[in-house]
Amino acid sequence: MAYNELPFTEREQSLGDMAESVFEKYCDYNNIIFENFGQNHSPLNQICINAYIRGRPDYICENRIVSFVECKGVGSDGIFKFKLKSREALDHWKEYHPIALFIYNLHKQEICFMKYDTFLDILPGMEIKAFHEGNEYWAIPTTALRWEQATYL
Repeated sequence: MAYNELPFTEREQSLGDMAESVFEKYCDYNNIIFENFGQNHSPLNQICINAYIRGRPDYICENRIVSFVECKGVGSDGIFKFKLKSREALDHWKEYHPIALFIYNLHKQEICFMKYDTFLDILPGMEIKAFHEGNEYWAIPTTALRWEQATYL
C-alpha cells in the first residue's frame, strides 16, 4: 500500500521526520542557526488545539534574516501533496516572519528550498485532490519545482 493510502494514524508516525532530519543537516552544513518551533508527535489531542497553533512552522532560523521554515516530504509517486489546511496556517504565520519551504525528495535525495510566497505562485492551476480521510491537497508534480542534490547527506 502506498504511503498516501495509509490511514492518517499510521502516516502521522513518520510525518515530516525525514525532511526535518535532512533540513537540520542542511543547516549544519551551511552554518544556519535554527531552533525547533513546531510540535513533533505531541501526545495532546490535536483536535482540541487551535488550528494556527497546530499548523505552526517546523523551525525558526537565523541566516541574514529571521524566518520560519516548514519542512515537507515527497513520496515515490513524485507528487508533492500540499494540504489546503497547511496554507491556511502558514498564511497566518507569515504575518510574523517570512516563511520558506524545505521539501525533501527521499527517492532522489534532492531538496527544494524556496520562499513560501514564490511557492504560492505555483498553486494556481494545480489540481486539488483529497486523501481518503477527506483532507484536500494541491497535487504538485515534482517537475514544477527546482531541485538540487542533497550532497551533504
